[in-house]
Amino acid sequence: MRNGISIAKMQCLIKPHDDLTKQANKTELEKVKEQQNEGSYQREELYQHKLAYYHMKLALIFLDNKQPDLVIILCDRALSAMLKATYIKTHSTLFLPKYITMTDQLYLLQSESVPALEVVIFIGTIQYLANDPEINRIKNMKKKNIRRLIRKTDEILCFMSQLIIDDPAELYQSIF
Repeated sequence: MRNGISIAKMQCLIKPHDDLTKQANKTELEKVKEQQNEGSYQREELYQHKLAYYHMKLALIFLDNKQPDLVIILCDRALSAMLKATYIKTHSTLFLPKYITMTDQLYLLQSESVPALEVVIFIGTIQYLANDPEINRIKNMKKKNIRRLIRKTDEILCFMSQLIIDDPAELYQSIF
């Protein structure tokens, strides 16, 4: 006992102050975590955005090497990467679903300038071709038609990039 106050009473007097300090520290930590997460979102968006560009550059290389099946797969990967970036931007999360449904794609790609349904159907077509077990269908396609698919994919990636990136200097640049 010290000056008429027991140790238990002193601890009770100190404890509320400690709780306030812990709450203040907790809110500061939450703010820092939110800022770090926001930075993580932006980094992941940019990573997926650049990944789409690299896939398309590779698709052109494989087109010249007469490997249309790989071209279709790379177009699919580029569209998937840009869809992931769009999902991250829209939902502010790094936890992506295993599959982004067509309904989700329609929601993500809403725009006044481009009909989202047309884009979603094209993405679904590319996904089908990329996963088609009948590889001969793709191998028998003419180079002209494969080039059209690449060009359309490139146009869609340019459109999707505008939904994600705010800085015009960082927008997806057409590979043509």
